[in-house]
Formats: sequence, structure tokens, C-alpha cells
Amino acid sequence: MEARNFVTAREMVQQGNWLLPTMNDLPRVTKPPLPTWLSAVMMKVSGNVDSLAVLRFPAGLAASCMVFFMFGFSRKFAKNTLSPFLNALVLASCFYVIFLGRQGTWDIFCHSFMLLGIWWLHKGWHGTKQNYGWFLGAGLAMGLSFLSKGPVSFYTVLLPFLIASFICFDSGDARRRWKGMLLTFVTTLIVGGAWPLYVFLNMPDVATAVAQTESGSWINRNVRPFWYYWNFPAHSGIWLVMGVVVLVWPYARPRINQLTNYNFFLFWLLAAILLLSVVPEKKVRYLLPAFIPFSFLVGNYLSYLIDVYKKKSETAWDRRILLTNTIIFLAIAFSVPIACYFQFYRHGLMSTTYFVFCLLLYWTLAWGIGYYHKTKSILLLVLTIVALNATVYFLLYPLASPLIYKNPNHQSLTSVRNLPDMKGADLYYLNDQNEIRMERVWEIGRPVKQWPVTDKCQPPQATPFILFTKQPPEQLFEACPTQLRYELIATFDYRREKSGDIYYVSRLIPDSNKNINEN
Repeated sequence: MEARNFVTAREMVQQGNWLLPTMNDLPRVTKPPLPTWLSAVMMKVSGNVDSLAVLRFPAGLAASCMVFFMFGFSRKFAKNTLSPFLNALVLASCFYVIFLGRQGTWDIFCHSFMLLGIWWLHKGWHGTKQNYGWFLGAGLAMGLSFLSKGPVSFYTVLLPFLIASFICFDSGDARRRWKGMLLTFVTTLIVGGAWPLYVFLNMPDVATAVAQTESGSWINRNVRPFWYYWNFPAHSGIWLVMGVVVLVWPYARPRINQLTNYNFFLFWLLAAILLLSVVPEKKVRYLLPAFIPFSFLVGNYLSYLIDVYKKKSETAWDRRILLTNTIIFLAIAFSVPIACYFQFYRHGLMSTTYFVFCLLLYWTLAWGIGYYHKTKSILLLVLTIVALNATVYFLLYPLASPLIYKNPNHQSLTSVRNLPDMKGADLYYLNDQNEIRMERVWEIGRPVKQWPVTDKCQPPQATPFILFTKQPPEQLFEACPTQLRYELIATFDYRREKSGDIYYVSRLIPDSNKNINEN
């Protein structure tokens, strides 16, 4: 997905298509442009249109802001100073927050802006006096959320929040602040609607077609069963055990209610899962909005455990749950160096020094997990588990690439940029071999036009051009001995995962003595 964002951003910078974006020289108005604008700005500022680290920086910043917004919003509900920190810590260490924060896609932007909008909307509702600044800010943030991924976050974050709010809280404050809410609505409409309106006025046919296609995609693409998301605690990563526990209403409610409104965050979470479940199109990364209320629940439960262990008032069930969680992570920390030996060190992917470092690091973390559980230092236990999670992501995950991408003959299409025949030539692919993926266009470095084939013997232009195909040119053009000549200039085994998928790069030379439009 991020390749589409980066190709569009590159064409913004190179061709100036900022308000009417293109992707591979075709209109790209399917997704709102804010994340792409930010990537394009990074290209401009850095002077580098190819660095993935530079282009992913805005997504990392959005994920960091989401964690900060969680901390700020949590303070409105917390009865102690520790819970906001723990809520933010849980969110920051959830798998999909880390994963999407490292990818240049749209999701992390729209949900981060929406969390900010909800925080400020809540401050406007429950302030001691009417403060239109909070409502204006909420409208601005929600408008930016719309500019990031359309109405997605309104449906998956805002609507569940509103459902839970009107179930659990007196709506009198909201009704009394109707003028502020109107300001939020109008601001959201102006900020979020300006670009779609501009597109509609300039490209009405394209805008209408995109609206019809996108509304249908929620029903027709990636269809999964209704219960597809019901295992959502597993997708939180290290918070699986605690995530299941906070859903056990008879156990969790009296404990979390000591620190915050348990029912509110539970209803917010369940409403988010239900609304996601009723949409036929489902992808695991769409669960990200559910981890906002999930983090409130888990963070406050951790705060409860820290408090009762400090007071030595924990129950038998508290001890059982904490022991189960500790045993799981003790086993993981102890096993990581063993896995490193068999997966990395034996295959030459890890040096002896690095292996010894990992051995000492993870067995030290294992000791810390056991020690802090024994001494009932629950905060230090939680921080050690988070440190274990962070080191796996940042120290070991980068080493796994050769295990995932196993093609020893891989040749990136970025090398095609250096071919002499590429300079100044138009690039094409055959549309009867499926649409060229944006990952390949990103690697090639510039747009690749579609050859709308009705007859392979009728080339798209009269001057020489470069053609990308997945079949050898002699097979494709064996019936065209007189209309065109071809020269195979390179082949690329382009897939990193497996060998055998080849792109053939050929230089085609139409016969200038023959009318190419002739039947």
C-alpha cells in the first residue's frame, strides 16, 4: 500500500500534481491526499525522492503523536497520575501501532487526528465554561482525519466513542454546548470537504466513478466472516493475556472502576469491534481503532495491579493472572537467544559478538521479569516486558529479512534506471498481463504507461519505446515479424520472496515503413 502513496508523492514533486494527484500518470483521487502531501514535503525538504526512511518519517511522527494524544486524553478520566502513562505505554507497544507507524500508509494518520479531535471535543463538552477554541480545534483535527482517509475514522473511532458516551454519560453537557458542536461540524466540513469539492469541480466524472467504486469496495473486496475480528486481543501483541482479562466483566469491572469508567471504555471497544464486523471488507490492520479504548482498559488494569500489590491487598485471582503473564514472558525472554542461535547465528546472519550480546540481554531481561515478579515490583515488571517487546522489534526483526525474502537471484528493478536505452524513452507494459504493481513502478522510478492491447502487432507509438513484460518477447511477438522489431536488453528476477518471476525489459522499434494504424 505504501508504494501507492510514495509513487503519488514522487509525481507531486516531479510534476507538480499537488491538488489533482496522479499515480503512474493516471488520476489518483481514490484516497485523500494529506499523508501523500506529507511524504512529498519530506521529499522536497530532504532533496531525496527514494529514501524510505525519509518517506516513512511522517507515519512515525503520527504514531508518536497518537501516543501523546492518548496520554493527554487519559488525564481527563484518570484518578491518579500513573494511569495516563500506562495507557499511553500500552498503545505505544501494541503491535499494529508499531507496525503502521513504520509504514507510509493512511491509517495511522486518520486515527491519530481523530483521537486528537475526540480529546478536544470532550474538553469542549465538559469544560467549566463555553470555550469555542476546543470545538474549533476538534473540527480542525477531524477535518484533517477526513483528509487522511475519508470517513473511515469517523465510522471506526468517532461513532463508537459517541455511542459509548451517550450510553454512559449525561448528554446534558453536549446539548448545552450545541453551538460549539455546530462549530466543530462546520469546521470539519470546511477542512475535510475542500479538497473533495475541488476534485469534483475539476474532474466530475472521475470523482463520481471513484465514489461508486470505493463504496462498493467495502462490500465486494476482502470479504471475511462476521466473527473475523473477535480474536482482536491476540493482535495487540504483548497485551494478549491482559486484553482478555479486561473483557471478563465480573472480574474487571469492580477493579477498573476504582480508577476510571470501565463501562464507557468497554462499550467503546465493543462498539468499535461490532461496527468493524458488520462491514464485509475486513483486514487485520483495520483493527487499529479498537486498540484506543483497549489501551484505556489494559492501562488502568495495570495501574490497579500496581496499586493493590503496593498495598498488599491483591486477591487470589490477581496473583494467578499476573503469574500466568509472568511465566509466558519469562519463557519468551529465555527462549529468544535459543531462537537466535538456530535462526540467525547458524546461518551466518548474526555475528558471534552480536549473539553473545543478545544472549546476555535477553537472559538479563528474563532474570528481571522473574525478580520483579518475586519482589512484587509490578511497574518495573511491566517496563521490563515492554523493553523485551521493543528489543525484539528493533534489534531482531531487521535480521529476519533473509528468512522472509529467500530469493538468492533477486534483482531489484531499480537497476533498470541505469540502462542506457532507458534515457528519454517512453515506458510501457502490456495490459493483458494484469496491471503493473506500484511496487514495481516505484522501483523503476518513473511512470510506466499502459499498452491497451487489442493487437500486439499494433504498437502504441511510432517511435522506439521500452516494454516490460512477464513473457519473453519472442513468444509475445512471434506473429509480428514485419510490424516491429524488438531487442531484449535485460531480465529481472524481481520478487524477493521466491525465484522464477521474471520481468523482461525490451526495446521495441516499430517499422517506420509500415503504417502502424493499418489493420
